[in-house]
Amino acid sequence: MASESLGAVDAWQSPRARWRRRLAAFLVPIVFGALLAASELRGWCSQSWGILLGLGFGVGLLTALSGLLVAPFRRHRGGDLLLMGLSVMVGCFAGVHLQNAGRMAAFGRCAENAKPLIAAIDKYLADNQKPPADLWDLVPVYLDTIPATGMPRYPKWDYGMAKGEPYELVVHCGSLLGFDSFVYWPSGQYPASLYGGSTERIGAWVYVHE
Repeated sequence: MASESLGAVDAWQSPRARWRRRLAAFLVPIVFGALLAASELRGWCSQSWGILLGLGFGVGLLTALSGLLVAPFRRHRGGDLLLMGLSVMVGCFAGVHLQNAGRMAAFGRCAENAKPLIAAIDKYLADNQKPPADLWDLVPVYLDTIPATGMPRYPKWDYGMAKGEPYELVVHCGSLLGFDSFVYWPSGQYPASLYGGSTERIGAWVYVHE
């Protein structure tokens, strides 16, 4: 029994096993980020799931730092921890970017879905010299029905007024990470900071990161 236990320990600590663990530590968060990106593309995913990748990055950082502390006393053990931590950090960083790319692509599609709605509002504005009081005022003369956002998790257009603009369209898409929103102004002139967050241009819209 003792020899079997020692053999299992040797197998676990072998160079090949260590590289497999590092590869897994690198790939798992990337695969998780890719799954989140796929869900974001379909408009289902909440950005809150990215918290797990952020936590993973923090764990990787702590692991790497512990490796640096251990290395002077146990070189191989310290090096293993350092490389494992760096693998997790790089994997989580890549996973976050994959999720964000999927999310921005989904909102780009949302902006395309809004084009008939925006055209109807602009036609109403031209015909009546004022914007509609409510989106349903467009039905049935300008639209048969209000088009969907195309994002099941954020299905609602919020319509209202903005300072210096005839109207404003907003898709509220906040999460545990912040009160993000997707905003359209007819002028297309957006400040670098809006509603307490930074703006990222997506077509004629801006995504507000809070």
